[in-house]
Amino acid sequence: RTAGLGIEVEVVTKGKRRGLPSSVEDASFRIGREAIVNVVRHAEASRIEIQLEFRPNTFYLEVRDNGRGVSLDEAGEARRRGHFGLSGMAHRATLMAGRCDVRPRPGGGTIVTLELPLDHSETQLDRRA
Repeated sequence: RTAGLGIEVEVVTKGKRRGLPSSVEDASFRIGREAIVNVVRHAEASRIEIQLEFRPNTFYLEVRDNGRGVSLDEAGEARRRGHFGLSGMAHRATLMAGRCDVRPRPGGGTIVTLELPLDHSETQLDRRA
């Protein structure tokens, strides 16, 4: 998504890397992708920092950018216009018994954090399939 756009991307992995349950892998991929797409489309950022953290009972993902940031008013207006990216990310995390937060980054930009439990064997997403 960032190739050829002049956006510097840094990826940091913490914890012991291991395979994730397929539902956690899918949800974290989709939410992370949406966060990056939002940066590319809206943030006017020059840098994205991605942190993947393999914790004992959870998987944690953080996407930070140095762009113009997003306000709660802008997020609400986007939802009213039929754009559900931010609320869709939070909804997907909730279906996985996790949480996804979007907040301003001090100094400018946005931080998206995602935390999903690894031991949640059956999720709402699994039941919908």
